[in-house]
Amino acid sequence: MTLQLTDIILLLFVSGLVTLWWHGKAVKELALVQVKQKCQAMDLQLLDDTISIHHTFPIWDRGQLNIKRVFKFEFTATGISRYTGTVQYIGKRMNTIHFEVHQI
Repeated sequence: MTLQLTDIILLLFVSGLVTLWWHGKAVKELALVQVKQKCQAMDLQLLDDTISIHHTFPIWDRGQLNIKRVFKFEFTATGISRYTGTVQYIGKRMNTIHFEVHQI
């Protein structure tokens, strides 16, 4: 049995998707830890103890092709109102973190 060109292309495509998913999972875990630390430092509570992916797309960064991921999360300062925040990663490097204007 020999591999056809379409089999090789399909195999490369599937392995690329698995690699992208694997790296995305690692970045999400890293982002969750850093968001928790930032919330603690700002005396905020990360709600549901989770973040979710909002955007994922390829970008050129410092002359290299990289993946930009934007995660959303919810937090509270008073325990009453929910606010939204975002954290942006380029590759495995946190680029920005943003907290919606909230009541203290």
